[in-house]
Amino acid sequence: NQININIKSGTNQLHGTGFDFLRNNSLDSRNFYDANITPLRRNQYGFTLGGPVYIPKLYDGRNKTFFFADYEGLKLRQSSTEFLTVPTMAETQGIFTTPVVNPETGLNFSNNQVPQSDFSRLANVILPTIPPANVVSPFGNSRVVVASPADDYQMIYRIDENLGSKDRINGHYAQYTWNSIAAGASLSSDEAYQDLTHQVAATWTHTFSPTVVNDLRFGFLRAVANKLAAPYNHITPAQIAALDYQNVWPGTLPGVGLPDPGVTGVYTGGGGVNTPWYNDQPSFDISNSTSVVRGTHTLSFGAGVREWRLLNNTSTGFTGQYSFQGDWTGVPMADFLLGDFLEVWGTSPGPKSGTTPGAPVDVHYLSLAPYVEDDW
Repeated sequence: NQININIKSGTNQLHGTGFDFLRNNSLDSRNFYDANITPLRRNQYGFTLGGPVYIPKLYDGRNKTFFFADYEGLKLRQSSTEFLTVPTMAETQGIFTTPVVNPETGLNFSNNQVPQSDFSRLANVILPTIPPANVVSPFGNSRVVVASPADDYQMIYRIDENLGSKDRINGHYAQYTWNSIAAGASLSSDEAYQDLTHQVAATWTHTFSPTVVNDLRFGFLRAVANKLAAPYNHITPAQIAALDYQNVWPGTLPGVGLPDPGVTGVYTGGGGVNTPWYNDQPSFDISNSTSVVRGTHTLSFGAGVREWRLLNNTSTGFTGQYSFQGDWTGVPMADFLLGDFLEVWGTSPGPKSGTTPGAPVDVHYLSLAPYVEDDW
């Protein structure tokens, strides 16, 4: 399948447009479940400009050299309210209202209290990230306002040159940038997206005769799309050291998230397990096509060469995903405080994976596509 997209070019007259769309929360009403009106700032703006390349006393490109420029931007700042069920303040201190079994002795802890000296390294790292219980609601005991900012920029710059009656060349550069934070069902599933795409393309059209035309095309595209843990879920070197993980990849990749505790019944902070995920896909193609008209026949022939590369990391979950379900103490939160998990998974280097975090791959695809077509 092939999709052809034409980019507008300049003309002998200078033409342009501009726009700006603004929206904010000044006229918004408060959502029933929000404590206040959530912030909203949306600004979409851009311009187009095209015409001849004309430099007074130096160069007059009318009927010969033309340019076209397009720019569009989006700045979005918005927030949403989320309700979570989090441990109470007492539970984060190890104090419970039901008996808690000490897995070491098989007896109940005195006064249903887990000594803080028995708290695991994981609990000590995660506990400060848990939002406080601040409301009484059927939807949860914690209400948080989560920001979902986004910045979007895209631009295209094109130049056209008539080299005479038989030759025309044009080229363009395009760039697309997208940075955003996608708020999930809970803070731990928030993800940051960073996309950057560059494109360069050029075409040379030569007319040998009214019935023979040749097109030579070149294109380069590089698309980078990264998914990271949201900034407030990034794990720090101090936290990595505090976890004291052994035989795992070090948390040196930017955007590595905190571990996901997975405590049944309550939200306990942490970070997304499928981050970071890095993707870099550069590609180029060069092709030549010739069209020949003979009587009722239109003969087309040519060939194209294309290379596509895929560079990404094949492993995520560097800091692990746990499951605490109360199998040891009878209380899932108490299992978490003690570090007695039911199961845990994560990624670690194998015999052939090397020591580079994420076990990155670099895959090359190369294709050659000659063709001949006759229409009559």
